Amino acid sequence: MAGCCNISGRLVLMLLALVFWFFAAGMIYLTVHIFDYIGPMKHMFDVYYLTGPAGVLIGLSILLTIVGFIGCLTSCKEKSRCLHITFFVMLLVIVMMEITGAVLAIVYKDEVNTAIETGMTQAINSYNDEDNVQESWDYMQETLHCCGVHNYTDWEKTPWGQVPEHKNQVPDSCCKELTENCGKDLSKDNIYHKGCYKMLYDDVKEYLAWIIATAILFALVQIFGLVCTCVRLWGKKKGGSSPYEVLGEDAKPEPISRGYPA
Repeated sequence: MAGCCNISGRLVLMLLALVFWFFAAGMIYLTVHIFDYIGPMKHMFDVYYLTGPAGVLIGLSILLTIVGFIGCLTSCKEKSRCLHITFFVMLLVIVMMEITGAVLAIVYKDEVNTAIETGMTQAINSYNDEDNVQESWDYMQETLHCCGVHNYTDWEKTPWGQVPEHKNQVPDSCCKELTENCGKDLSKDNIYHKGCYKMLYDDVKEYLAWIIATAILFALVQIFGLVCTCVRLWGKKKGGSSPYEVLGEDAKPEPISRGYPA
């Protein structure tokens, strides 16, 4: 590795910069996908558990873009020790952020589970009162092909289900084929019987898994970059001054006296 970093230092830095930009673009894509997914369902649960990590990804992608430019600049100005140190410090900060985020995501995964279930339970009880909640519930049930929190019978326990005209029925968004008043038919073939909680939690868990995997994979790439930068800095420090004096062209060696009289 030392030979690679010393002999092809510029090439290594350029390749790292390209890898950083590639990961930054991937993080932006993943973030946009997350916001697009949770946007219509933001009234269902505390979306901070996804928007928080997504926001961190945006910050990291910006830092990675900057680090990529510094890497390119460092490869052009190979003798600049200051640029190498700046590149190393920024990489180290990003690696620490990624490791911290991955650890927090793993530690607090049970809280995410509880928050989603609690949020959905509160939202289903507000279905008849708030238009935003109603739109979110209908969108989720139509998109995820589910009904209720744990199953379709949850609706009969809600304030919406207690209204006389809603007795023994579910919202039309629970229907496999959406038509007006289709929720009055609770036959197995007509509505979705599975609840939305498990499906939503599985989706959120999958997004978090992608975030953690991306952070770990990229941290490994960055560690390689840190090692290469360290080797190059150490090589510059050792090779900064030569213990030998270079003779000029005009310098001529003194004749060697062999002890004979002139």
